[in-house]
Amino acid sequence: MTSASRAAKQATATPRNPKAPLAPRLSPVPNIRSKQGAVDWYWDEMSLRVTYNEVQKKTASGEMPSFRIGGAVHYSSQDLYDYVMRQRRSAAENVGGAA
Repeated sequence: MTSASRAAKQATATPRNPKAPLAPRLSPVPNIRSKQGAVDWYWDEMSLRVTYNEVQKKTASGEMPSFRIGGAVHYSSQDLYDYVMRQRRSAAENVGGAA
């Protein structure tokens, strides 16, 4: 098998775990209802173990953007993704701040 045909085969191969997407589906509209829905989205789409209390605290403080629609809290998947990406630290911070 040539390297070109091997690369083509790998590109068309199905992932080992078809339930795990390569990238989360993002939408700017409020498509996730409730704080528990946000927790479930983090677990299902990003494999992050975020707790209900974390979502509740970050929403109340305004750190995690949300929408209030008909008395219920809604989130957009894009806002949830952006929130996680803002938490990223540099390599120097990860090893104690020494550069």
